[in-house]
Amino acid sequence: MNIDLKELHAIQRESNWLDVVSESPSHLLIDVDSAEPPSFDSGHALEWLAYQPLPVIMVGDTTSKWALGADCCFDARADAQAVIDGINAHPIAAATLVQVTRITPQLSLRDALVVESLAYSTLLAGSEFGDWLATRPKPSERALIEPVTLRRDNNHLHIALNAPRIRNALTMDLRDALTEAFELVLMDTTIESAKVCGNGPCFSAGGDLNEFGLAIDLAMAHQVRQIRMPGQYIGLAPDRFEFWVHGACIGGGIELPAFAGTIAAEEGCQFRIPEVGFGLIPGAGGCVSIPRRIGRHEANAWALSQRTIDSSEALALGLIDGIKPRPDWAAE
Repeated sequence: MNIDLKELHAIQRESNWLDVVSESPSHLLIDVDSAEPPSFDSGHALEWLAYQPLPVIMVGDTTSKWALGADCCFDARADAQAVIDGINAHPIAAATLVQVTRITPQLSLRDALVVESLAYSTLLAGSEFGDWLATRPKPSERALIEPVTLRRDNNHLHIALNAPRIRNALTMDLRDALTEAFELVLMDTTIESAKVCGNGPCFSAGGDLNEFGLAIDLAMAHQVRQIRMPGQYIGLAPDRFEFWVHGACIGGGIELPAFAGTIAAEEGCQFRIPEVGFGLIPGAGGCVSIPRRIGRHEANAWALSQRTIDSSEALALGLIDGIKPRPDWAAE
């Protein structure tokens, strides 16, 4: 639904606007370059926008006060189309994403991860994820022999994702191995830094789609994420972690590195967070790590559009800290 500031002034008088509007919009797009009505209490309107259970898109002056009430900001309506298309395809996941990212910047790292996990677990039981899952082959588990390799070099620990055959997809085995490795860094004060890379053609293709849909007890799945969430250990000591990534960095393949103090990427990397297209939200910590790196507006727009960005754009956004060739410590 597209409105101007005069129409915003009118509809924000209804505290539960979505309950009375007839067309059930998937998003609210506001032209903030339109004329502001006299005696318009913008403070109240901004508070009202923050409670709307759907994405709020602002078009116009992106430096205006109205950016505070928006989930995404664009200079022009045409720039917002990819985001609108993503919202329309999966409106429940899109609404859940922006509600989570409105909350998480105000919370501690661990509290923010709890909120993300609760929302993710809820969507696992939703119709949008169910529809996507119905298009997938029957899921099955697959064990990895040595999902992560560790090598100590004086006061540095080298950690490599070691499932190149499946493009370092974040299986449960790989997730658990990373959790143990990252927790070790925090526990062992003689480890000054952890240097993390991926073996094979890419850093990580993200969550193992072969394992999606395996969780039956979704409440227990939430509990497991609280215990076996690798990103929380990076986020508790980000300056002790350095990542070098290459090739595809999809979903968790960038959500986890985004917690680190330093990320370097090979030229030509491809970054994407596709979870909204599955009827989900980022669930490896990306609703926390990515907004804290590039800002909430940019993170929402990227997740909702599901578009792929390269190393140069990632650097411009602040998603990575540099573009560098493979360092000596990164395995082939």
